[in-house]
Amino acid sequence: MNDRVERLERRVGWLIVVVAVLAASVTGLLVVVLWFSFPEQTLAALQVTGFLIVAGLLTLAMTHRQLPAVAREVGRWFAPLR
Repeated sequence: MNDRVERLERRVGWLIVVVAVLAASVTGLLVVVLWFSFPEQTLAALQVTGFLIVAGLLTLAMTHRQLPAVAREVGRWFAPLR
């Protein structure tokens, strides 16, 4: 049972990392597109960016119980470097 839970935690940890990277990439791309498409509306672009950052933080807050699994997985990535 414990092995099953650990595998599930690892999968969820990977999923959170992948979603976070994708969200950051999409946010950055959106800011660049808005910035160059509508330079006179820079404030609107920054507001959209702020909204996306807040949405990302809320998502992170809702998934905070999975953060130990993410930390363990990241630790495994860097374990060979020790």
